[in-house]
Amino acid sequence: MREKQELMAHRQYNQEQALAFQNNILSQVKLGIDFTKLAKIAYHEGKEDVSKYLIENEKKIVKKIPFLLQIKKNKEALKIAIDGGDPNNINKVLSETIRAFQGDFEEAVKYVASVFDGLRHFRNFAKKRINEQEKFLLLREIYKF
Repeated sequence: MREKQELMAHRQYNQEQALAFQNNILSQVKLGIDFTKLAKIAYHEGKEDVSKYLIENEKKIVKKIPFLLQIKKNKEALKIAIDGGDPNNINKVLSETIRAFQGDFEEAVKYVASVFDGLRHFRNFAKKRINEQEKFLLLREIYKF
């Protein structure tokens, strides 16, 4: 009985060691992988689930955002930009979102409102980044919401 317990303890220890080793190896391997480049390839090959998994593992926000905008995932790009907190990234996504809605500010506002804190950033963007006529129209839609 004691031998069996020792054997089980040894196996568990070896499994824990193997798992720790595997995690250490994976973290080292990730350093040299460009997940965005792989995600683009997967997306263009029609493997959207693989592409999504790969882009989630990309650590650099500045690589994630352009890829997500390219594949028309503006909402995900906006979430990432807002979480990152860089106004340049946020403004880039908002600018692309307006472009995607082809000037339909009402629909753009609804879209951005579905992202936590999106309207606050959209209001700041509108006040600083676009011409007076667009500024007025966009702010009117934001304040309606």
